[in-house]
Amino acid sequence: MTVTIEDLADELLLDILDYISIRHRWDIDFKTWEGNTEIASRIRTLHSVALVSRRLYRVANQVLYTVLIDGADARRRSQFLQTAVRRPELAAMVKEVRFSYFDWHGTLNASGIPAEYTEVLEAAKSVDIGDEHESASFQNALQENFNGADVALLFSQLPSLETLEFEVDETWFHTWKWFLCLARRTTEKGSGPLSSLRHLRSRREDTLEHVSILVSDRCNVFKEMLQRGFVSPRFGSFKAFARLRHLEIAEYIISDPAMWDLNLGPVPTPDYSDLVDIFPACLESLVIQCDFTLCPESAVPKKAHFLLALVRQVTSLPSFRRLTLLRLGDLPRGARKKISLADFPDEILLLIFQHFRLAGFLYNPVEEQVFFYDDRLILFQRRCDVLRNISQTCKKLCRVAQPLLYEVINCLNHSRRRLDILRTLIRRNDLAGAVKEVHLRHEFEVPLTELVRRYPEVINAARDVDIEMGRAFIGAVRTGRCEAQIALALNFMANLSYLNICLDERFVEDYNWMFRLLRQSSFKMTQNGHGGPFANIKTIETGYGGLEFGYNPVFISEFVTLPHLREITLRSAWSGETACGIQWDPQANSSNITTINLDASSVTNEFIRKLLTACRAPKTFIYSWGGPPAADSMHDFADFMRALRLRRDTLETIRLDVVLKANFFEYLAIENEYLPPLGSFKDFTRLTELEVPGHLLLGSPLLDWDNFDGEHWPAFLSDLDYSFLTDVFPPSLERLTVDCMGLEEDVTFILPFLNEFAGRCAERLPKLRFVRLVVVDVDDFPLLKGVKETLESQGIEVLVKDFIDEEGWEDDMEVRYGPDGRKKITSRLIGDVLHLWPHEVAAQNQPAVQNQDAPQN
Repeated sequence: MTVTIEDLADELLLDILDYISIRHRWDIDFKTWEGNTEIASRIRTLHSVALVSRRLYRVANQVLYTVLIDGADARRRSQFLQTAVRRPELAAMVKEVRFSYFDWHGTLNASGIPAEYTEVLEAAKSVDIGDEHESASFQNALQENFNGADVALLFSQLPSLETLEFEVDETWFHTWKWFLCLARRTTEKGSGPLSSLRHLRSRREDTLEHVSILVSDRCNVFKEMLQRGFVSPRFGSFKAFARLRHLEIAEYIISDPAMWDLNLGPVPTPDYSDLVDIFPACLESLVIQCDFTLCPESAVPKKAHFLLALVRQVTSLPSFRRLTLLRLGDLPRGARKKISLADFPDEILLLIFQHFRLAGFLYNPVEEQVFFYDDRLILFQRRCDVLRNISQTCKKLCRVAQPLLYEVINCLNHSRRRLDILRTLIRRNDLAGAVKEVHLRHEFEVPLTELVRRYPEVINAARDVDIEMGRAFIGAVRTGRCEAQIALALNFMANLSYLNICLDERFVEDYNWMFRLLRQSSFKMTQNGHGGPFANIKTIETGYGGLEFGYNPVFISEFVTLPHLREITLRSAWSGETACGIQWDPQANSSNITTINLDASSVTNEFIRKLLTACRAPKTFIYSWGGPPAADSMHDFADFMRALRLRRDTLETIRLDVVLKANFFEYLAIENEYLPPLGSFKDFTRLTELEVPGHLLLGSPLLDWDNFDGEHWPAFLSDLDYSFLTDVFPPSLERLTVDCMGLEEDVTFILPFLNEFAGRCAERLPKLRFVRLVVVDVDDFPLLKGVKETLESQGIEVLVKDFIDEEGWEDDMEVRYGPDGRKKITSRLIGDVLHLWPHEVAAQNQPAVQNQDAPQN
């Protein structure tokens, strides 16, 4: 008769499967690659056995669920919690948990239980973790998906847990906060989660050489234990610490801290031989900190006997050399000379913490190599974590580091975080005053009215805000409107100097309360001259978060009169979008803005005229055309230059560019459309730096397609006066950058212009010291050799730069090769129209010419 494994009794099956189990297998380190592979193999084997039949499934689960090793992974932890709530009999099988701290790395702090796990969140309501206030905080932490909360929830579902192995770092109290609350509550009640726990294992026992567990004289935790009649369990053994040579520890940590129970009377005399036999053979020195005043008078003899047994034990160790006894609060000899970070004065601490400063990190150049904004955000979060960890160390370091942590706020678009920030700003005027930067993303959540009710101080604070339509504002805050709560937060930031906003076409609706607060604040400043919200803003940057073309830049009219505003950057703005009802008739010289940057934008000449009219003395004007549909500033250069000349007496730096590089003008050439040159800058008397594309200096002249040879770009229909075209720069100019990317033959297109410019530079531009020429790639460098040598002979520094090496060019451009093998740098945004070769264009244009001539003939 054939006997299968299913014919065996459950006890035998369990014995067999126990060989595969990883319970009590401390020799398998799941943090190493080999150990993790071994554990994964054993788990797969148990899963395979469980799939054979229902009976084997029932038996194998008893082995499979005895150990939980991936609870530190947020996703796996959430899945197990769902299983534990639905099938408590499986959760009751867990006897051992291995928790790795390093699994937290690379995991967002808010990555806990998903909102769709409703049964898990419902089960959390029955967890007894403390008083009413602590329970409410625990539920709030769960809703905010903080890891520490659902870690505690995980252990609350394990009624049979006996062994816990975990790793900690400097942030252990923050990570295990709710777990410690759960343990304290269980101890107070004498039953509940963790009541079956028997063993705690550390994971540093193979490397630690020096351990210090001392108690300062200000620590009253043990006296509180006595007053509450609390009997602490023993600390445990150090024998597994194979390299431990020096140990400093308080006596009442390794003995029973309280040898007297107020309810039960004296505790029975402990077995001293068991208590003191806890040291490894490699131990060389021991410092014992003791205080006989901590225990009742009747327990003093027992303490003395314990210390005597301890001395006998350690002196018998083969490597032991020194024993030191300390009173409570004393430190070991030589330790007084050690200086901790908290001993430095605040000025030195600030210098140290500057290495982790957040202000300017999201937009200024950084030491780290970053290419994308998401990479910058990751580094930013790491700095936040460092400052947060420092703040949790001690009160002094918290006082110095916490203001640095609040210098940058970038979470106001998230309801739960926004309300927490609001509560802090309301309660802590010092932290509200520390805020220097605010970044608002184009993310708006559904209003959470129920959540706001948990923050009554937020609603009360809204009543004191001086804002248009104040009663409606209070209602908007109460109903959880994102834009109203953002305005309330900005109201408390008296020292805010940098504001970054992501807008779309509906910016007035998205930020209507911010604009109302801004208008009221601006009016008060013009009337009284006192500070208020937005009073100290120096820089405003905006970006586009929509899906169409851009936002109307006319909204900046609400900001330009702020007294300290000096710099504005508008990205992807488009004057063709609706102005949302904003009318702007600026008062001349009403703004102190000195730097204007219109990046990847398409605005009208009228907007530029109004903006420069409002600015009293702008020094820098930057405009890069592109992105949204073209506006008249890209076609009507004469009107654009008239608008720019409004501030010809103050502008010192002008940078003009085309985001799509030369492709827009190449398109004009293909369509045989004429575009005039940009015009002259000679009347800009203070201009010292100019950056301009070469094809704007020459325009897009008409081409002679009738004499096209089929291989090279045709000649111009009319000769260009290069002497006139080059005489456009002011004598005050010191630095010049010319982008040489023009038509298909990009450098040869502008080479006659550059030769004429270089030959007459000395007489026309006596102050010029630096010229930068940008070409497609290094293949074009030889073409500019003559120009470079001519300029250098006049004492001018020349830098020839290839466009391909410029950072980020791959985002918008791509390399293609034509039939002749010549490299082409073209824009993905334009499309294949630019890949038409001249003979193909000529073939397309020729029938059109014949059709026009036919009626005339």
